[in-house]
Amino acid sequence: MRIRTLITEVLVLLSALFCFGSLGFSASSADSAFLKDTYFPAVTLLYAQAEDGTMKMRCTATAYEKTETGYLFVSAAHCATVDDELVREKVDKAEFFITPDEDAEAKTFIRAMVVACGYQDKGDDFCIFFVKTSQTFPTVAMGRDSSAIVGEEIVNVSSPLGLGKQVFFGRVTMPRLDRSVVVDNFDWSHTVLLQLPGTNGGSSGSAVICLDQRAVCAFVVGTIGGSTVVGLPVSRFTDFREQVRTCQSKNYVVSASSPKGAFSYQCPVQEKKK
Repeated sequence: MRIRTLITEVLVLLSALFCFGSLGFSASSADSAFLKDTYFPAVTLLYAQAEDGTMKMRCTATAYEKTETGYLFVSAAHCATVDDELVREKVDKAEFFITPDEDAEAKTFIRAMVVACGYQDKGDDFCIFFVKTSQTFPTVAMGRDSSAIVGEEIVNVSSPLGLGKQVFFGRVTMPRLDRSVVVDNFDWSHTVLLQLPGTNGGSSGSAVICLDQRAVCAFVVGTIGGSTVVGLPVSRFTDFREQVRTCQSKNYVVSASSPKGAFSYQCPVQEKKK
């Protein structure tokens, strides 16, 4: 098992070096080390368990904060909420789990409790999960929004189509789009547009790292025309996180009561009626 783990780490490192070179990036040893040691192992697959007990992969979730008894992970709200006639959106009744995506014979599922999910129609397509675990996960830092118009270099780790964690390299093509982006039932505003070839369904909620920061600068939420990736800037998430942490607004679906040592949010909030 240790040999297989070492092989996986080597493949991740070689993939980083190859992709950087093939896409015109200049791979530094620091970038490769950050990817292998911090970003890649911080990423997990978000699963939901159906009533019959079967597990279905929903999205990608990333560890961003260590707590006394576990970790906080972030994914997309549309991965964990459903529309309802009485409430604008509500948390799906399914049980949620994350998995680090190990080899099949060693795959573990750890329960993930929904802390708060934003209202997608308000542009807060984020969901925070608490995972109580003694297992160690690296955490990624929240950075600043991309502002360069020259195509900032980015990297994304996600699990498109449930095929497992993969590494994708690309660029920011538009750091801010003010008009609405409508795809099916989703309507995002104040977005960032990205080129991340290979991402697909299952990549939703995954963090996008701007390499000059080695920190999160956006989150993947959708795709237009199968070619342009729609993201939400990291500032939207940090604002949302602060609103939930301090109960400054009610633009989220539910905030769970905090078990001891789980997270430092100040108050529980019930589901919001229309």
